[in-house]
Amino acid sequence: MTDKPFVFAEWVVRNDVPLEQAYELETQLLKATKDGLRNIDEISRFRANHFLTELDVSDYVRNFSYFLGENERSGQMDFQRRLDQLPAWRPDSQAVGSLR
Repeated sequence: MTDKPFVFAEWVVRNDVPLEQAYELETQLLKATKDGLRNIDEISRFRANHFLTELDVSDYVRNFSYFLGENERSGQMDFQRRLDQLPAWRPDSQAVGSLR
């Protein structure tokens, strides 16, 4: 549809988090990501089960993009622009009330 990657998730922090803590979180997440990427084969052996082989797990994990670049940010902006063009939607209050 847009020829740009879809960003499924992104780590973010609230605006009121002190910068020092935000940088520490960023450092830890980056380290964990790099450690995981270096150990995909070991992770694949550990996570393989009756439904997915080691190769399936490895292929699945290797096909993610773990870092956001210009193309991913552009895809996010395209998605937001398209979302903004949609009419506002609110759930039917009776339907929501029936869940209580």
